[in-house]
Amino acid sequence: MTTAWQSTTAKSLRRVRWVMTVLFTATTAICIGTLATIALVNDERSRSQALDIELDRQVAGLSRVVYYDGDGALHLEPLDVDALVSRTSLLHVWTRESGQWVLKYSREVDNAKTEERSELVLVDQVRDLQYAVLGDGASPAGDRLRLAAAPVWNTTNQVATIVVVAGDPAPGVAAHREYVMWTFWGCLAMLVLAAAAGHLLSYIGTRPAVRALEQEERFLAEAAHELRTPLATLRLIAEAGANDPIRASASAAQVVGLVDRMAHLVTGLLARARVRNGTRAMEWLPLRLDQLVEEVVGEHIDDGRTVDVDLRPTVVEGDPVLLSQALRNLVDNAVKHGAQEDGRVRVEVKVSGGTVTVSDRGPGIDLADRDRVFDQWVTGSSTGTGIGLAIVRWVADLHRGSARVVDSPLGGTTIELALPEVVG
Repeated sequence: MTTAWQSTTAKSLRRVRWVMTVLFTATTAICIGTLATIALVNDERSRSQALDIELDRQVAGLSRVVYYDGDGALHLEPLDVDALVSRTSLLHVWTRESGQWVLKYSREVDNAKTEERSELVLVDQVRDLQYAVLGDGASPAGDRLRLAAAPVWNTTNQVATIVVVAGDPAPGVAAHREYVMWTFWGCLAMLVLAAAAGHLLSYIGTRPAVRALEQEERFLAEAAHELRTPLATLRLIAEAGANDPIRASASAAQVVGLVDRMAHLVTGLLARARVRNGTRAMEWLPLRLDQLVEEVVGEHIDDGRTVDVDLRPTVVEGDPVLLSQALRNLVDNAVKHGAQEDGRVRVEVKVSGGTVTVSDRGPGIDLADRDRVFDQWVTGSSTGTGIGLAIVRWVADLHRGSARVVDSPLGGTTIELALPEVVG
């Protein structure tokens, strides 16, 4: 049952973790994708605008260099010495003669050419609008070019000459593609990191739930372990009293004693659960350890058990409920596993100097298992000690003490619970 519960819980928690991871990753992907799209659009637009600004600056400056003199003659000589010319990859100057556009000046770097028809379309547009215009053109090979054209007025205030410059957007496009590639891989890396971080955060976020479920399961296991024996005994006593009216009075007294013992067990279970959950602080009270042991031993005296005690006054400081539970588990363990002599289970309990020693004459615990029995929090362990001794060590640790299995000269098992003694 415990294994099935843990398996179902583990699967549910894993499913929750993956759902949280997927949601976190999807949200992050949307945010990163949106930001990346904005960045890419802005980059493409800025590169295009940078080329247009540069072409506009070139054509505006060169159109001012070209001029008509008072006789109406066009002067292109300044283009040969203007610094802007050296920065253009293509420079054409068109003039209007006899109703046709004639190419009067041409400078082409690295075989930069434009398709004449697309260039003349832009020239006609400038002549009609009478201001600088930007437009798209093409090379003879079909490659895209960006064109800028500006008008030059003659002495009669007519647009008679058009200056055209061209720029190649290919370098900007290549740089933008490289930027897209780096952006893609960068976003992918960030998304992977975000997914890993989300999975880690979901793990951290579900840990309190896991601990709460583990504590709940541990509490249920402890309750089942602690209450199983007294409940079984209570049933036997009740049945015996019901079947034999003569023993009904004695059975009723035994039932009352068992009910009191079970009330102590439940109180101890709740106290341990609250201390583990942090909802209850430990009480630190000076206690007579010998009297606490005497009270616990008194719960185990019946016709089938003999508990020999050797109690010496000892004062310790601790939580009475938790210490009572630990002592009760020690005695319960000894009574449960002790060997019978003449039909009786014989157990020895000693208290001296802050140390409680409980011995039985049962089969004992293997040397290799002596420490492991204190760590078994599941019922039905291979050694049969269950969770009782694990609780003993937990209480000992809380009280800055120790719990261990020591050698027993008489055979069986001897368990020692040592607590700091209050002197004075």
